[in-house]
Amino acid sequence: MLVNNILDSESNLINEFSDSKNKLKNTFCAEVNCTNKYTRQVLVKSKNPSNSNNQADDVFQIPLCQHHYENFHNPIELENDIEVVPIGFDQH
Repeated sequence: MLVNNILDSESNLINEFSDSKNKLKNTFCAEVNCTNKYTRQVLVKSKNPSNSNNQADDVFQIPLCQHHYENFHNPIELENDIEVVPIGFDQH
């Protein structure tokens, strides 16, 4: 799966979520063929076709190693079996 809609302005919020209820079970970076353990996480926005105009898009937290985190402005190719955790907060 290719991911390229990453929320740069909200990526710093992930620290609050990672320390709370949305802890990821996997320990490795989500990028395909990366064997590094994740040290960072980013938020990814996904357009949900079932949402009406007044509902927020779905937002997921993606684990990344430092190298892929530093390059997260480029598309990320996720492993097929990667766990993505939905984040429940209102977007403005």
